[in-house]
Amino acid sequence: MPLHHLVIIYLIGTLLVFLPSFGLAKLFEKAGAPGWKAFVPFYNTWIMETLANRPRHWVFWQFIPVVGWFITPGIFIEFVKLYGKFSIGSHILASLLAPFYFPYLAYYENVKYIGPDAVKKHKKTAAREWF
Repeated sequence: MPLHHLVIIYLIGTLLVFLPSFGLAKLFEKAGAPGWKAFVPFYNTWIMETLANRPRHWVFWQFIPVVGWFITPGIFIEFVKLYGKFSIGSHILASLLAPFYFPYLAYYENVKYIGPDAVKKHKKTAAREWF
């Protein structure tokens, strides 16, 4: 594989992590973390995993070419659960349209940070579990 292809692959991965930063900054502040941390690529996903009380080694999976493109949406889904967003629609928006969905969540008045303990208490229906 030529070097410029590898550079493009890493650029795509970095953009996937950086573009949602504008909404993440406000969401970090709602969770009690400094907003500036949202603008540091890959460190922002480390903070998301820390806030969600999820395994932080997922962040390192993002550095593997193409694999990171699938890990990043999973991190985003785990993060929106911290704000009480458990529906399939919310998870699809977080994974596919994060640069637009995170600012929407950030500036929507009714969205509150509920924390990882409340996420663990949420139970999915059997149909949702199979989906």
